[in-house]
Amino acid sequence: MLAPSWEDIPLAPGQAAGPEGIKPIIRMLAQAFPDVQIVVHDMIQELGRIAARAEISGTHLCEIFGIAPTGKKVSFRLHEFHVLEDGRLITTWHMEDWFGLFLQLGQFPPQA
Repeated sequence: MLAPSWEDIPLAPGQAAGPEGIKPIIRMLAQAFPDVQIVVHDMIQELGRIAARAEISGTHLCEIFGIAPTGKKVSFRLHEFHVLEDGRLITTWHMEDWFGLFLQLGQFPPQA
């Protein structure tokens, strides 16, 4: 699904570029929210492009961004815009509502 040269914009702090760089992010979310559910509210497609508006929800049962498990049920929204070439994603721009998530968790990640 991802082209070897896939660009993820913006990269998360410490995230490596390319398809291998997204794997730890997906693992982190799956561990932090083992009952994760993703609902796609809207998807728009035109030739070579896809846009999605979605919501991620789950119970915070493992550390995420340095925040210890709270046991709280949370949900946060995200928007993604993808460019496709030869049936593979070559670029993804995304925006997650991390601020909304942190408000629900009742704390923000520790500052470096």
